[in-house]
Amino acid sequence: MRLPSLIYILDEEIHAVLPKHVDTGSSAEKLRDLKLTLKASHVVNFFASPEDLAAKVTQDIVRMVGAMAKQPAAHVLAQLATNAVKRHPLTPPRFAFLKQQVAGVFKHDVPNSILREALELTIGGDNMAAAFVLSRGTPMPLDDAVDGLMAIEQVLTKILQINKPKQASHVNV
Repeated sequence: MRLPSLIYILDEEIHAVLPKHVDTGSSAEKLRDLKLTLKASHVVNFFASPEDLAAKVTQDIVRMVGAMAKQPAAHVLAQLATNAVKRHPLTPPRFAFLKQQVAGVFKHDVPNSILREALELTIGGDNMAAAFVLSRGTPMPLDDAVDGLMAIEQVLTKILQINKPKQASHVNV
């Protein structure tokens, strides 16, 4: 059985890291690779301060303990596995392009790390997880996050339509 995990990474977009606390060389590469692996395979929460981390850990532990008190049936576990979070990792140029395309969609400022995760989840087809990430990582209410994601879906649809390969007309000779 897989143990539940709560993963938190410092949001470097919001909280500056002092140079004396920055890894360099191979250590920096290993840390970057670890963060990328965690982001690709788990739901990762970001924090901006020790207080923010403490609040998020406390909320998540209370929620997890409550969920563990209810022993799910085998069919529930199978459904959870089927609906596991799917993310579509974005390269830096793709994220920059999409960020530009969706600028102004949200009323609240959305840190790059939160926007990236929400876009990756949306592209992966998990809008509820994306809405949760937005409402958790910003002061944005869940309803505003859902509305914004609906607008983002329209932007993504337009991008796909514009870049759809043109059907070659068949000419009989």
